[in-house]
Amino acid sequence: MTFNPQLLLDLADNLCEDTNYDGEARYRTSISRAYYAAHLIARCKLKSTGIDFPEDSNVHYEVIRHFKKKDKHVSNMLYRLRQNRNDADYDLDMKIQKGLALSCLRSSKKIIDKINT
Repeated sequence: MTFNPQLLLDLADNLCEDTNYDGEARYRTSISRAYYAAHLIARCKLKSTGIDFPEDSNVHYEVIRHFKKKDKHVSNMLYRLRQNRNDADYDLDMKIQKGLALSCLRSSKKIIDKINT
């Protein structure tokens, strides 16, 4: 792995508090990057055990499904974080606030901590 996905979480964390950008735009982006940090770290962890994944959007479902067998709590947190990321990325009628972004950042950190232990 040449890129460290943890850097996406660091960016999400910094962006969430950066008042140089519109609040809702930074919250949406923070949620998206927090999800991808957790997803990519989870995927890399599973790949290191010999599991291969499709090169399409099904990879998200497959990572969650594989973690359901290993750690249901991680699987559930990834699933909820993905739902929040989908809302943040695609539901333009939904108001995304700082509290949700902070919650997603915490979830991503918990997922990553559990995966790395």
